[in-house]
Amino acid sequence: MTFRGKAAAFVRRARAALSRSRLDRELREEMAHHVELRRQQLIADGVDPRLAAREARRSFGNPGVIAERTRDVRSFVSLDDLLQDVRFGARLLRRTPLFTAVAVLSLATGLGSAVAVFNVADAVLFRPLEVRDPG
Repeated sequence: MTFRGKAAAFVRRARAALSRSRLDRELREEMAHHVELRRQQLIADGVDPRLAAREARRSFGNPGVIAERTRDVRSFVSLDDLLQDVRFGARLLRRTPLFTAVAVLSLATGLGSAVAVFNVADAVLFRPLEVRDPG
């Protein structure tokens, strides 16, 4: 697949992840259309209309499973999972404010320490000394 093809697929999947309700509605309509077409075909073949409707739904399969599979193909499953995990984590952090404060302070201390150590290493090890005649 070319870069353009990959980029287009990425954009389609990102849009699908962000506009899920519209795509779900379109998918439901499309599945209902296919079931109706099958029902009409069975009626044209001489099957009783009630039996035709039941057989059309049965032959189509479970709409929930089909919708889930289609969602998996159309969107970023990992993006959906990430958003769900972020929401869950935010709920947990709101329930335990003391733990949240300790976690934030620990992260801030660790990040600050790492930046300080890098600045020292950068000044001492990575940048050349400002000497006019090193020899």
